[in-house]
Amino acid sequence: MRKDDRRSNRIKAIAAWAFVIIMPIVFLTAKPDPVVVPTIDNATFLRGRHVFRANVCRACHYLKGADPVADANPRYRPEYLYGPDLTHEGSRNPEIGWQKLNLTKHDMLFPNGSMGDQSGLMTKAEINDLAAYMASRK
Repeated sequence: MRKDDRRSNRIKAIAAWAFVIIMPIVFLTAKPDPVVVPTIDNATFLRGRHVFRANVCRACHYLKGADPVADANPRYRPEYLYGPDLTHEGSRNPEIGWQKLNLTKHDMLFPNGSMGDQSGLMTKAEINDLAAYMASRK
């Protein structure tokens, strides 16, 4: 083996070890970008909460604090419901536009999902209020 080849192999080995040692440190100390949850006015918040209750969203979804009746009834706990727990929906999907799309074109976002288009059940204003309410849930 030539001297240049040995030197090249040594450099590659050092670089590989440096990568193995340094990269986990970089990944473990990196901080994710903070989620910016939109703030909405109180009237929109209350209208959105009303839409959630009035359209019986709680039949499939749990949303802590949205409905005192559901919160008090063990039958409405997340483990007994069909849809996902939406208590922290705004932390997962904080964009109001995404929430509107989720309500009106759910099958496009989740092809195997079972929630249909909600625009036939709600007015455009109700969808806007519900989307803002869901996006604000931290």
